[in-house]
Amino acid sequence: MRGILVPALIVLMTAGCGEEKTTNLGGIGGPCDLNLDAMAGTTWVMDRINPDRSTEPDHKTRLRFQQEGDALKAHYNVSSVGDMYTYTCERRKRDLYCLHDLDEDFVYRTCASMEVQGVGCTADKIRARAPGVSTEVLEAGVKAAMEDVATKFKDKESDAYKQYKFAHSNLGNKLQFVLYAEVESNTCQLMITDDYFVLYEGNWREDSNPVGRNAFVQSEEELWWEDCTDYSYLFARKEADFPAKPEKTTQCQAGPCSFGVGEAANFLYVGPEAAEPEEGCTYSMDIGVDGKPVKTGIAAATAKVGSKDRVHWVASHSFTEPGLHALAMARSKTCGGKTEKIDVTCAPAKVQ
Repeated sequence: MRGILVPALIVLMTAGCGEEKTTNLGGIGGPCDLNLDAMAGTTWVMDRINPDRSTEPDHKTRLRFQQEGDALKAHYNVSSVGDMYTYTCERRKRDLYCLHDLDEDFVYRTCASMEVQGVGCTADKIRARAPGVSTEVLEAGVKAAMEDVATKFKDKESDAYKQYKFAHSNLGNKLQFVLYAEVESNTCQLMITDDYFVLYEGNWREDSNPVGRNAFVQSEEELWWEDCTDYSYLFARKEADFPAKPEKTTQCQAGPCSFGVGEAANFLYVGPEAAEPEEGCTYSMDIGVDGKPVKTGIAAATAKVGSKDRVHWVASHSFTEPGLHALAMARSKTCGGKTEKIDVTCAPAKVQ
């Protein structure tokens, strides 16, 4: 399941270019050679408006275009603290129209929504709305949804079915993201419209995500593009040591357990995946903070906890500004000379 999207500040459109280093951007009123046919290989971040009306690039909302075979793909985080979504883009006369490539969870929810609202779910119907979805993902999502509707929720008068139907028929049930990219020639920026589709009362509707319509500026910074797959097992802690009973560890919340500026927040993974070391394997992690990579290839040590050997998935970071922050840990293991990704786990930290 995806994590909950954390809304960005809703900002107004404005003229003006960010101070970050850019390429193919002209000044206000100057020449602009920004070309929608040359988006592949470029990275963009939202041009955030500050309370004093100044603007600055905000990498917490980031977008990257890549050519993958015959398709132009967009990777965009919808201003989420951890989620990253892939879109397939189509060049139209005045813009790029980019549709979210559904993963299995989104396929499941789309199919379930069609069924409970009387539209009827088929793989062809979903494929028509999401041509970029893989056949494997499409078939798995449709199968799971149809099985649940036919078995777990077959009693249409039960409370369980009524709750299931509500979950898949309300306006907050976002089923597919869509973005539109246009060139704003006066400021030589990319104007992004960030929307989503929802199925409501049997009809598809389009509405705006919190980012809305905003200017993006080109960036040459190295940014974080991993998609968080787990939000349940990475905990921010005051303590730096590995606990004797990691399964009883709790998240350090705001209030008396918030972190101060400059204070180390210790992030500990306590889940079951790759918790105990395998013979002949080594473990490492890459760390991203607030949309930027900060450390790569950190070795994860192994040591005994009670009678068991454990992999110590621990990372420490000191935040320099107050507010809500997020740390992402991309975990990997190397066995027999072969390295494979385990997962990407994420957690928030409140800094006061």
